Amino acid sequence: MNVLHLTSGRGPTGPAAAAMSDVQSLRAAGHTACLAVRDGSALPEACEAAGIPCVGGLKMGRGARQLLHLPRDV
Repeated sequence: MNVLHLTSGRGPTGPAAAAMSDVQSLRAAGHTACLAVRDGSALPEACEAAGIPCVGGLKMGRGARQLLHLPRDV
């Protein structure tokens, strides 16, 4: 299974910490998983320190931002 987690957080706390933990668990189970983060966040450094593959510099349009800011619907 291949998993790409999209995160809208700017730091390794809250939902981003949960996504990081999920990526680590998936990788430990033998799956391919990485984290995608927005521009200007501190997550790439946190991912590097934790050994989590990270795709940085993600630029999301208004529609994608709305999806990520509606946690009550997910």
